[in-house]
Amino acid sequence: MVPEKRSQLTSLRKAKGWTQSELAEKMQVSQQAVSEWESGNKTPPVKRAKQLAELLDTTIEEFL
Repeated sequence: MVPEKRSQLTSLRKAKGWTQSELAEKMQVSQQAVSEWESGNKTPPVKRAKQLAELLDTTIEEFL
């Protein structure tokens, strides 16, 4: 993930008013996983990316 896209994922989450922990709980992953996706250290697997897009009311392309 490139820096501007990382911040997009963070922005989308914050627009929902969710903490990383809250998003992690909704996705049934660890808070560390969400943190790594937002920081760009890792990218979510396709299944999780689809779930993220649905939860955040956006497209996968918006944050990957």
